[in-house]
Amino acid sequence: MSQKSYDAIVVGSGINALVAGAVLSKSGWKVLLCERNNVAGGAIRTEAATLPGFTHELLSSWHPLFVGGPAYADLAEELTKRGVIYKNTTSPTGVVCSAGTAILSTDPVETAKEMDRLGDGAAWSGMMQEFGAKIDLAFGLLGADFSRTNSLKLASTARKRFGNRGLVATGAELLEPAAPWLDRTFSSEVTKSLLAPWALHNGLGPDDAASAFITKVIGAAVAFGGMPVPVGGGIKLVEALIGIIKDAGGELLTSADV
Repeated sequence: MSQKSYDAIVVGSGINALVAGAVLSKSGWKVLLCERNNVAGGAIRTEAATLPGFTHELLSSWHPLFVGGPAYADLAEELTKRGVIYKNTTSPTGVVCSAGTAILSTDPVETAKEMDRLGDGAAWSGMMQEFGAKIDLAFGLLGADFSRTNSLKLASTARKRFGNRGLVATGAELLEPAAPWLDRTFSSEVTKSLLAPWALHNGLGPDDAASAFITKVIGAAVAFGGMPVPVGGGIKLVEALIGIIKDAGGELLTSADV
């Protein structure tokens, strides 16, 4: 390896690292991925864990933020050529709890009916309308590199759109935990139970700072775009992204702790 040179070295091989490597590879860079585990993929682990002929997603299962983001739009054609096919449904998620049941649909009319049934129709509509006015900023934050000055464009855009007071209010909103926001916004325990778990997918608990923001982002992503799942499991995405990197002259090293 000492005789080889690379344009970029990426530490880790989770979806963020793989996508970064693939995007750089498409632009002509030679990328080295260093993964400390003996397999690539990070939290994407597709394995035959039970009966013969069945594969299971042990960790990450669906990819709504990836499929709804700019990186997928850039890589979609190449991924499709490599066999990555996403399937979706109009009823992507639901909840069963002691207080009742609910289903979140990608059809806004159906979701509105469900929320009306739970007594939270107006609250849901208001939340989606308010968040919709900021959705470009919200998803922009997810992809922002705060070490670069161009990330300040998001704050500038927010200030122009909402004014100084609105910018301060938006900053406070970004830091709010999910639990008090859910209690303040919705009346039904079923609605709260439907939305509360989404913060966990980002490693946050409902009482952690910024968990309300993550709950809104993922909830909106699911409501707008469903829960796309790759046919054959997430391993298909991992293999395709690695293929893009290797075909551009890059390399993957496993069991390489950096």
